[in-house]
Amino acid sequence: LLLRAMRADIFLCFVLLTIMSSAVIGSPGHSVRAHPNMFEISTRPWLYSLSQKYQRTISLLNDIPDEELQELAARHIDIVWFMGVWSLGAYGLNYDRTTPSLLQEYSQMLPGYTTDDIIGSPYAVTSYVLNPQLGTDDDLARLRSRLNALGMKLMIDFVPNHSAVDCPYTSSHPEYFVRATKGSSPPYDPSRYLTNGIAYGSSGYRPWMDTAQFNYWNPEL
Repeated sequence: LLLRAMRADIFLCFVLLTIMSSAVIGSPGHSVRAHPNMFEISTRPWLYSLSQKYQRTISLLNDIPDEELQELAARHIDIVWFMGVWSLGAYGLNYDRTTPSLLQEYSQMLPGYTTDDIIGSPYAVTSYVLNPQLGTDDDLARLRSRLNALGMKLMIDFVPNHSAVDCPYTSSHPEYFVRATKGSSPPYDPSRYLTNGIAYGSSGYRPWMDTAQFNYWNPEL
């Protein structure tokens, strides 16, 4: 998910799912059938692949050719999941570009990659505003309208488990996050915590060190 230039078929998943209508964005009168066809797109890698396909720069949502959306409609897609559209921070990008273990993985997945190919994790979100590299929130609304006009709905991500390390809340509201055990003092275990004691995001298996774990035991969150 960090690299823009991997094969497009890794990022384009055509699946049949039953999902709740509240997970998608569409016009009020546009219903979704009980067992919709959903197409997942990793947005920035897909736009990069379109740039290569059309031999011109396609980096904004507004740049997506009509024929690409029309092709999805022709395949009877009901919902298009544009994954990874929100704003990211400098911290995560630097982490992804400098961590030796990740660099080794990139070499295996994309031999000959360049630094520009490392675009950051789409799930280290700093704010739910469209990534400026993709355009503006108005452009996202326009994409929704284009999909709706073709009989499709737009699905986008919400990541409730964690935020990016450099999300403003980690400074303004550290109490929103899981923190080091009460009574402990720095330096904290760097494999589990930021220097301020906020825990890295995790699925319970291992930490994602470009993210910070929300604390849902705090009712203010």
